[in-house]
Order: sequence, then structure tokens, then C-alpha cells
Amino acid sequence: MTLSFPKLSLLLAAFFFVRTAFGQIAIGTTTPDPGAILTVASTTKGVLVPRLTTAQQATLAAALTAGEAGMLVTDATTGHLMGWSGTAFVPAGNLTAVTPLTVSSTNQVSFNAGTMAGDLITWDGTNWVNMQPATQHFSIAVDNRQPYIALNYCISMFGIFPARSDSQPFVSQIQLFPFNFAPNGWALCNGQLLAISQNTALFSLLGTNYGGNGTTNFQLPNLQGRVSLDAGNGPGLSNFIQGANGGTESSTIAH
Repeated sequence: MTLSFPKLSLLLAAFFFVRTAFGQIAIGTTTPDPGAILTVASTTKGVLVPRLTTAQQATLAAALTAGEAGMLVTDATTGHLMGWSGTAFVPAGNLTAVTPLTVSSTNQVSFNAGTMAGDLITWDGTNWVNMQPATQHFSIAVDNRQPYIALNYCISMFGIFPARSDSQPFVSQIQLFPFNFAPNGWALCNGQLLAISQNTALFSLLGTNYGGNGTTNFQLPNLQGRVSLDAGNGPGLSNFIQGANGGTESSTIAH
């Protein structure tokens, strides 16, 4: 049976009517995506969106409203896909960025290179910028004291003169006492000056190691708030001279 031209035209019209009645259009395929109104399939060709110059985009924009937001055109100069935002044509698939971000021609986002090693990205109140970290100023007080208990160091003002063979208490011997006064014949080790004329034996042992003019007076060791330290030096350690003072209760670290 041979169909006449009018009958063929009618059949094709019916076919397109049925296809559009279901709300789908397929190009290059007989199995459109069920969720799409338009399905275009090809392994050798692409879709060419209308290419408009800047002037043509401006002319079109004057006729558009917010209701057409999402309309796509191609910029004839750059080849970039442009989308209608409702107020203007803007790059649809090409990202833009402000300093310190940059976007490559392949839409890769990266930070601008810094100008110095150690640059950080920081907010300057208006924008993110590359800059060196701000100098931090601080002051920290550090207590150097080891755990302690306060007792009274007293020095003997009498007794036998020390000899290497004696085992009795010696004049100038220092001893700790748990009470708040010096026993009779002892003196607190508070760094006080004593007359040489009244303490000749003690002066002959201490001399001016702890102070005094060595002519009329000499000074007792001052152990108030201090820890005693053996004079001399051990392997790899500093040398400490008898009578020398050193150290502080606290240190301040500032920058």
C-alpha cells in the first residue's frame, strides 16, 4: 500500500503531537530521559548556544525581565557561556574572584602567590589579603623558685675554732632552726654587719667573702629567700665562688 503525501504529512503531525503531548522532545535518540523535557544525544556533535556580541547582549538585556533569569547565551568574543541573572548577563560557567583569590582559564581557584616567605592570608577589615603575620607583643612573669619551706639559718658566734680533726660544733657553723629567733651565741644569717673587734675569731674564718670593709666590719651571709649552693664546679657545670650571689626569684619574658 502506498501513502499519499497528504496522508504522510498527517501521520508525521500526529507523531509529533503525541511526543509533545507527553512533554518531551528527543533529538538523536528514541529513549529520552524520563525526567527531561529535552534530551539531546550525540557522539560526534555538540550544542551551540547562540553567540551574541556585547552590543547584542545589551540589546537583548533591555527586553528581558527577572522572569527570564537562567537564559543562556554565548559571549561571541570570549566564548564563555553567559547566564541572565535577572538584571544582567554574567558568566555562567566561568568563576571570577577577588584578591587574594584567582581563577584560571580552567576554573581552578587558587590563592595569589605571596610576596615573602611566611605570608599568611588574613582579613584586613575589608578583604582577604596576603601579608606577614603581625608581631605579637607579650610579657610573661615566670617564677623561678623551687618548692620551699622557710626556716632560720643561724651562725654560731662561739664554740671551738674548727680543725680538721675536731667533731664538736665550730664557731661560724651555720645551722637551720625551726623557731623565729637566734639562740644565745648565734646570729641570724641576714647579711648584717658585725664589728671585727668584737668577733675576731669569726672574722678570721669568714673574712669579707660575704661583704664588709674588712677594716672595721665584716658581713654575715644573707640567706634570706636564698638557697645555699656548694662552691666550686662539677663536671660540665659553672664555677661558683664562695660568697657569690646569683639568681632571681622571677623572670619576665617579653617580646
